[in-house]
Amino acid sequence: MWLQDKLDAMREDFENGRFPLVPTQDQLDTMRRATRTLIDSRQVDDALRLATRHPRSRSRTRTETV
Repeated sequence: MWLQDKLDAMREDFENGRFPLVPTQDQLDTMRRATRTLIDSRQVDDALRLATRHPRSRSRTRTETV
C-alpha cells in the first residue's frame, strides 16, 4: 500500500471519530485551511514533481521491510 493510501485512510478515520484522538470541528477546519494553504502555495506540486522524478525513493512505513 502506498503512503498516500495510508494517509487517506488515516484522515478518514480521524475525521469520522474512529481514531484515539477525536478532533473538534474547529480543529478539523484549521487542518483543512492549512492543507488548502499548502496546495495554493504550490508546495504540494513541487513535492509531487520531485516524487515523480525519483519514483524509486518511495517512502517506507514501519510495516514494510527492506
